[in-house]
Amino acid sequence: MAEFRIAVGTSGKPQETFQTDTGPVDLDSGVPAVTLTRPDGSAGPASGAVTHVGAANSGTYQFTLAAQTECTVFKATWTGTVGGQPQTLTSIIEIIGVPLFTIADARAYVDTAGATPLASVALADLLSTRDAITDEFEGICGWSFIPRYAREVYDSWPTWGLLLRHPRALRLISVTVAGVAQDISSLAIEPGGVVVRKVGWQPLWAGGAWGRQNVAIEYVHGWDRTPGLIRLAALRRAAMLLVPSVSSTVSSYTTPSGDTYAFDPAGRRIGAGATQWFGVPAIDSILNRPEFNHRTAVFAGWPKPASPPCSPTSGRCCSPAPLWSAHQRSRCTCSTRHRSPTRKRSCGHAPRWQAQRSSAGAPARRALQPSNRSPSPATCTPPSPATPKHWQPQHSRVRGCCSAR
Repeated sequence: MAEFRIAVGTSGKPQETFQTDTGPVDLDSGVPAVTLTRPDGSAGPASGAVTHVGAANSGTYQFTLAAQTECTVFKATWTGTVGGQPQTLTSIIEIIGVPLFTIADARAYVDTAGATPLASVALADLLSTRDAITDEFEGICGWSFIPRYAREVYDSWPTWGLLLRHPRALRLISVTVAGVAQDISSLAIEPGGVVVRKVGWQPLWAGGAWGRQNVAIEYVHGWDRTPGLIRLAALRRAAMLLVPSVSSTVSSYTTPSGDTYAFDPAGRRIGAGATQWFGVPAIDSILNRPEFNHRTAVFAGWPKPASPPCSPTSGRCCSPAPLWSAHQRSRCTCSTRHRSPTRKRSCGHAPRWQAQRSSAGAPARRALQPSNRSPSPATCTPPSPATPKHWQPQHSRVRGCCSAR
């Protein structure tokens, strides 16, 4: 199965080659019929005229795909007859935002020895290597460095937000619920890749239609433009793959004078989530940087999120509510625990407890009946740090507010 990547706004010429056990072969007559299909199964654009490429019996055919205005993926089916038998080939054509690097960038790349190793490499080799490096870098860093298309299917249920699977979601293309197209102008992607409604705290799928696998979301994810250092690392990686040499595979070298070359081991873990992916520091150091590597940033805890206030006087230790519960945003529902200067406090769904002292000064414990409405974070006040531990309620996980532990 051949794969092609074409940038938005540009045309392309996908090709396929029919073969038998003895090699490439032309069709019995004419040219193959080509059909394009979209990811949802609907018909894609017309392929246009299909022509034969090369000498006789090259078995290669191509067509011109007109420029597309948005990222997407087409499945091209090529159908013809060879030796009286029907033959079908399949190609994947991906429309991307921008390539990782242009062919002109590759031709002009200068390595550490001052040479231009990619200047004379065949175009087909450059294109296939660029696609391989694009997927390789995405697998290493956890996100795409070019705008790419994604289509995902979810269950619909009463929720105010839906978390997309790919990080760095850029924009929505279409949303359908139970086959009904939604107005994407009323939807937005919040930081972190959560799809929500723009107005109020309405459920994401207003009007019901709850069901299994009946929500289809098409969107674009990745970096809107490739960072310069990532482009440089990709060019170095291309030279390493296509023109293996001393200048592209070692960190230091000298002229042929008997000195020993020092190669760097690839695949070795070097701490803090970093890895020597290729054994070339000029490439590995870029891929391990927290601003470029989503996996390294998460492993190292960078950037660190701001902690909500937690002081012994206010007793507040509440962060914003989880994404799965829109109507609980005003409640004290944080799941992480924050340490105060004097003791540990955690926010859960405990009843609101109040400690009082008797007239003789002896401690007395009294529990107020929890109300139907959960208190707001402002009234989330656990006992004072000076409260003895035996004042603590035994049922601290009932609905309500904070409890000291």
